[in-house]
Amino acid sequence: MSKVSIIIPCYNGERTIKRCIESVLNQTYQNLEILFINDGSTDHSLEIAQQFSIKDKRLRILDMKENKGVSAARNFGLQIAKGEYVEFIDADDEMLPTMIETLLDALVSNDADLAVSNFSGNPLFFTTFTDCIYDLENESDRLEYYQDTFCMLLPWNKLYKRKSLTVTFDEEVHFAEDELFNLSVLKGIKRIICVNQPLYVYHYAPAEEVDMEKVEEKSCLNKIIDSTNHDSKNSIWYMGNALLPKRRKILEEMLLEKQISNMDDYLYTRAFDFYFWELSAFAYMKVGKELIMQETMQIFQEKDFIKSLEVQKKYGIKYLIYKNEKLEAKVETFIDLCLDSYEEIQTNLLDVNFYEVFLLLFMKLFCVECVRKAMKYNKLYELSQEQKNNETKESRYFNSFIEERQKDRIVV
Repeated sequence: MSKVSIIIPCYNGERTIKRCIESVLNQTYQNLEILFINDGSTDHSLEIAQQFSIKDKRLRILDMKENKGVSAARNFGLQIAKGEYVEFIDADDEMLPTMIETLLDALVSNDADLAVSNFSGNPLFFTTFTDCIYDLENESDRLEYYQDTFCMLLPWNKLYKRKSLTVTFDEEVHFAEDELFNLSVLKGIKRIICVNQPLYVYHYAPAEEVDMEKVEEKSCLNKIIDSTNHDSKNSIWYMGNALLPKRRKILEEMLLEKQISNMDDYLYTRAFDFYFWELSAFAYMKVGKELIMQETMQIFQEKDFIKSLEVQKKYGIKYLIYKNEKLEAKVETFIDLCLDSYEEIQTNLLDVNFYEVFLLLFMKLFCVECVRKAMKYNKLYELSQEQKNNETKESRYFNSFIEERQKDRIVV
């Protein structure tokens, strides 16, 4: 019976760590090595974990003494881990009882190197995969996995085959470090199995807590949104785009090893979709329109964002570049429609992914279709076809939404 190592990095998680540890101990798969990495907590996190370790010897306490960050804590866990498989969990999250059993069975039975589950708990993160297998020796599969599954970025909804983990987390990076890690991991992986079951619950401070002074430990995303109010260069998009040189280095190695044939397809993916993640976070956390306008105007004129749209052209989507007053008018219409659609979706509890609606609105206002020069996978092109054919709940909502605005003589 294979051993699975579960790594729990924790810094000041006393409010949630009990829930987290209990969810791990209650796994139906029992052969576990559970590594609690105390990352210099100053609250009662360590004591709570120690109480659990007395009752269940599978839980091992490792104290780093001082706070070094989540990447260092995960790396420390990887150094110690003895399991044939590795899983990460954040101290404020939880696993459903069958998570390890389900992913391990899927991984072994399909001779895969990595098993990925769907997850629940927060609308800002999305997954669009079904039960499927990605064969990374096929570059179109590699590109689809990278571009379409936002969960590619995440470390905690995955069961890794230990021998495939030949890289570590970059301890110099404090935002999207997991994306760099998982991009590097792809170099040593041949097959990925995706299980479309929400086996992991991702918890995250609710929007109404963002401005409450009594919230001592805000989430990483909350802190970034707060700092954006003062300096947009600290925003999600700019912090994500600052990693472009590190992504380039990883991709150059993959290009050299002939795992990919065109670096730009991967390199500028995040320069595009990190903006829409930021916009989704702004809407969810009720950030004012003025700040969203300011940030959007700035990003839409950045050369890396424009480059990310130029890459789309060979797939059949052409970005129309606007300047000055015309750009500002387009941006204002875009933001108004995004916020309007978000409010409508939330108020009416619609089962619609608002991130995809934002993408469709962007294409409606800023893009046109052109001759498709490549047959590889592309997210925007696929969305445009779904919207034409009215074949998903997002496209049906979008088409209805646009029709209503046009009836009201709103220029779209």
